[in-house]
Amino acid sequence: DNSLPLIDIQLLIPVGAFQQPKGQEGLASLTARVLDKGTHKKGALEIADAIADAGSDFSASVGHDFSMLSTQALVTQLDVVLELSS
Repeated sequence: DNSLPLIDIQLLIPVGAFQQPKGQEGLASLTARVLDKGTHKKGALEIADAIADAGSDFSASVGHDFSMLSTQALVTQLDVVLELSS
């Protein structure tokens, strides 16, 4: 359906589980899981509310060779999504 102007942003980072140092297995997955849990500027609830208010979606995942951050939203919310992603 092309009636809604949607954006889909995917950021691939060439670092994945394979590059983790010995003894730190799981670090990449842990990092991906906590990306939306708060920063020094915004708490977890602020981030969740901003994502919901923008009608957006955010996900982070880690593969063997790369990590991926992904977000989807209406084009009218692009500025909000980019601010949340920074």
